[in-house]
Amino acid sequence: ATLPVMLLSAVLGWTTLSLGASALSPNTVRPLALDIRDRLRPGDAVASFGTLFYDLPVYVGRNVLVVDSMAEFNFGATQEDIGRIAIGSDELWRRWDGPERIYMLVRPRTFDGWGDRPPRPVHLLGRTVRAVSITNRPPDPK
Repeated sequence: ATLPVMLLSAVLGWTTLSLGASALSPNTVRPLALDIRDRLRPGDAVASFGTLFYDLPVYVGRNVLVVDSMAEFNFGATQEDIGRIAIGSDELWRRWDGPERIYMLVRPRTFDGWGDRPPRPVHLLGRTVRAVSITNRPPDPK
């Protein structure tokens, strides 16, 4: 086999192995992301608060807004405008209060830190060891 074919095979194998391991890991956001994916309608947004949950875009099948985590994009921000995918919390909460439905994952410690006074009203969808899934609108029945 040629070197490019071997490299492509290695990359595809590693990707398959990584996604398979992610599906079995207690640290995956897979169950929350699949729940969000099943609820999504055209025009809905998906966000990741304070960090980028790397497997979230894969499972929901669309781009994800990354909120208050510019560290993920330090280099990219110097190369092009990333305002469509990386936003601050002020912009998130402005959109959260608007007509758009937003599904969001947040780390449990951040969510728990909000206590009974989150920055805005939230509707809890689910929770794992790794993330809490919330939305800004009452969830529709699945």
